[in-house]
Amino acid sequence: MRSVETEYGEWTALSNLDVRAHIEANFTCVEDWQNNFSMIKQKRIELKKLNDSRKIDCINVNIVPFKDGVEDLLKKMSDALVETL
Repeated sequence: MRSVETEYGEWTALSNLDVRAHIEANFTCVEDWQNNFSMIKQKRIELKKLNDSRKIDCINVNIVPFKDGVEDLLKKMSDALVETL
């Protein structure tokens, strides 16, 4: 079983990325846009599948605020993609 930090830390990687600068530097063709829109859609599906709570030892942790934060990150990335088209 993966550690909580590893499992949920992967979801927050986008928070450390300057999305607009990344897009301008790395998106060179239509496929780049298509692949990233598809990735965002897939990540949203995966996010909805995460349980709303996680039991760690004898403590039940509410994951909903975390999921809301990740959804905000995905929305910001999607908005940045649209704005730079």
